[in-house]
Amino acid sequence: MSFIRTKKIKGTEYAYIVENKWRKRRKNKVKQIMSKYLGR
Repeated sequence: MSFIRTKKIKGTEYAYIVENKWRKRRKNKVKQIMSKYLGR
């Protein structure tokens, strides 16, 4: 599953696509990976 997240860096907002990856070795925990930068 992927979604759009905004991060505020030095007062400016940036948009990123974030994906969830399941980690089977770590007791079924989810790791969020920022896959692409979309822009301001």
